[in-house]
Order: sequence, then C-alpha cells, then structure tokens
Amino acid sequence: MSSVGLPITTSVQPKDDVLARSVGNETVLLDLESGIYYTLNSVAATVWSALERGQTPEQAVVLVVDRYDVDEATATADVQELLQDLLDNNLVVVG
Repeated sequence: MSSVGLPITTSVQPKDDVLARSVGNETVLLDLESGIYYTLNSVAATVWSALERGQTPEQAVVLVVDRYDVDEATATADVQELLQDLLDNNLVVVG
C-alpha cells in the first residue's frame, strides 16, 4: 500500500448506517444507505473495530503493530490508505 491517504491524526468514526459483522477472519460491512456490502481483511477489521470502540486512528496503528508482524511506518501508511478508502466509500465520517 502507498503512504497516500487520510492523515492519521484525523478523527474518524464509522457511520451509524453501516452494519459490521465478523465472519471468520474477515468483517463484512453493509452500507444500509446504498445496500452495498464490503469485506475487510483481518488487519482492516482490526482498524474498523478500534474505530467502533471510539479509538483514534493512531491507536489503531498501535493495535496493528502489536497484532501483526509489521513496523509502525508500514502500519501507519496502511491505516491511512484504509481510512481514505472508507471515506471514499462513504462508510465513515470525519470529525
């Protein structure tokens, strides 16, 4: 993943009309507004779960570093890109 994405210091929360369910090692999101399903891998699911609990993107990076064999710079870039993808797909709100 590239390092382009939503800044890691941005406050991000899942939208209220997005349902999330764990299925094995993945999480499935359903955007109730559009009816579109999204599948998150285990790393993205870790970030989503952190956001659902009210944690910051920075805290999500720490979780990713702790749970997966990845350095902080890579985790930060990956979380930034994921946050941008979530925002682009209207699954999160900023602020």
